[in-house]
Amino acid sequence: MSRGAAVQDLVAAGIVAAATGLLADATEPPTMARVAQAAGVARATLYRYFPTREDLIDAMVASALVTTHDALLGAGLDVVDLREGLARVCRVLIPGRARFAVLESVADGVNGVDRDKVEQAVTGPVLVLFARGLDSGELRPDLTARQHLRLFGGVLKAAMEMVSRDGMTVEEAAALAPGLFLDGAAARSAVHIA
Repeated sequence: MSRGAAVQDLVAAGIVAAATGLLADATEPPTMARVAQAAGVARATLYRYFPTREDLIDAMVASALVTTHDALLGAGLDVVDLREGLARVCRVLIPGRARFAVLESVADGVNGVDRDKVEQAVTGPVLVLFARGLDSGELRPDLTARQHLRLFGGVLKAAMEMVSRDGMTVEEAAALAPGLFLDGAAARSAVHIA
């Protein structure tokens, strides 16, 4: 790769990172002017790299998928038990909330979002963990791995909200979500000492 191409890649990545960071704190994608300002580039430079808002959003989605996939693969989900694997999934996905804000906010409305790519990059590595949990007898056999994943996704989303809204730490959420999913919300029987 030439030096010029490397610089272009860095500029494009910086713009995508700035836009993703802005989206994490907003309810809708930021304006192109705001992205240019946050990235520290002129609007003309922004439009040279991303001629349309949709082009920028497509790049944000692609970046989110690659980053998340790499983090999940690097989490070692295949070498730990189910509970620790779920905690590691939480540790990857909760801090990556900005990346998921991109995926959630645009997945249904913008061209270029390929559900198969989301499946391969994000769902696939986690689904393998649930399949292993079924094979080991740790999970209810009356539900499929995909159904378990869907249920855990609801718990994970709530944990993300608790981190962003209630001040819970990522580590607290990573401990809470797997336990709540695997053990339920029922209070433990009190131990009575005679």
